[in-house]
Amino acid sequence: MYGLIVGGIFLLYLGAELLVRLSMQIAYRFRISTFLSGLTVMAFATSLPEAVTSLLAQIQESSDLALGNVLGSNIANIGLILGISLFMTTCLTEAVKKQLGLLIFCSLGVFALMFLGPIHKLSGALLLLFLIVYTYLQYLKRHSFVYSQEIKRWNHIWLIFPLAAIFSCLALYFGAYFLIVGSKTIAQMWGISERVIALSIVAVGTSLPELATAIVAARKNQGELILGNVIGSNIFNLLFVIPIASFVKEVDFSRKMLIYDAPAMILFTLFLACLVFFRKRLKAVDGALILALYIGYLILLFLGSPD
Repeated sequence: MYGLIVGGIFLLYLGAELLVRLSMQIAYRFRISTFLSGLTVMAFATSLPEAVTSLLAQIQESSDLALGNVLGSNIANIGLILGISLFMTTCLTEAVKKQLGLLIFCSLGVFALMFLGPIHKLSGALLLLFLIVYTYLQYLKRHSFVYSQEIKRWNHIWLIFPLAAIFSCLALYFGAYFLIVGSKTIAQMWGISERVIALSIVAVGTSLPELATAIVAARKNQGELILGNVIGSNIFNLLFVIPIASFVKEVDFSRKMLIYDAPAMILFTLFLACLVFFRKRLKAVDGALILALYIGYLILLFLGSPD
């Protein structure tokens, strides 16, 4: 069981890491800015593990896993990924304010949909349409794509791309399958609800590509890429992963997910917004605070695990 989880996370990481590298090449070719690359191209690539995992969870009729993966990943992206990243580099905040406002709006919108009951195909279609419009508007704002260090270009990207994309998709599929099977087995063995497993183990596992991207960006002092990727990934999780899951069947969820987990995601987002609007640059002390809040959230999550 534990081997399935470790193997699943490894395959998800491997598939997403290759997609991120392909995305960097595409962004470079189309001259998309570092920030907008993180906000759109990178965000899409690093959100695919969540999408595949939630899709398979829906097929296996584990809606708590499907939605819990999204909510937990959004919390982990802020609390864990950004928290760790700020120990390695600082992040300027001016460029992200508008996009962060959009993330708050999307988070509240999904929360409102949850109040209406299970999320149906129509609601999912509206979320996906909003994402398409958002992505197109961001693409119109593209400008010179600049890294502090030049990335190594793949001269034959259009030859490599199909094979790499196929391999990535296979790795994502089997990684998500192993992660779900292993997580459900452990939940049954230890008497822990699927909701808790989804919000912790599954969410962190599917967020590892964001962590890998953040570490690479931190080494190159690309703080804006880190913030852009975190915010963009969270937007894509809400507007892409949830719709994909809803197209399989309606996304149902436990009452605790509505009462505790969705508000927790919103609170983490609002806390990040407070830091961004009151600070010109996020530093290690902010990372320590965010990370401490995330650890506290996990402790409360497991203490209140029985449903």
